[in-house]
Amino acid sequence: MPRVTHVKKARRDYPDSGIQKGDEYYWWQFRFGPIVRSKTPPTRSQLTKSSYLQTIYGIEDEFNKGTWAEADDVEARVEEIKSSLDDLKSELEGNLENMPEQLRESSSAGELLQERIDNLDSAISELESIDVNPPDADELKDYYDGEIQGWIDEKRDEVEQALSNLS
Repeated sequence: MPRVTHVKKARRDYPDSGIQKGDEYYWWQFRFGPIVRSKTPPTRSQLTKSSYLQTIYGIEDEFNKGTWAEADDVEARVEEIKSSLDDLKSELEGNLENMPEQLRESSSAGELLQERIDNLDSAISELESIDVNPPDADELKDYYDGEIQGWIDEKRDEVEQALSNLS
């Protein structure tokens, strides 16, 4: 992971990055790569070259963004996360299939791909087991003191638990 440097005042303009003299900005560089400049702090996905981690970090960041305010949001967000994880799993399975058979089982790259596929499979199974049907009025009264937000928060915690083993 590259080291991020925070510059409080730019000494010159960097028009490619939208930075003007005097602006505050951040910069970082991967080994043997170009310098990247940004007015905002970099995200975790910007600081890794692993496409797997970029995707996982993007899913986690999207999950953590905003609030889950409506019961309908729960089902839509869980489906969206499941779909993204399923796409990533399919991509990794394709990568594993394209490896020569000797490398699949004996190399660390093959083992890492298989481990990631297994972790994604586990997370997808956990997400599928989450009951996303909102409680009816009686259940809501009994379990959550009449507040749907308690049920939403419980489902959000279940999704967070499912994603916790991926990165």
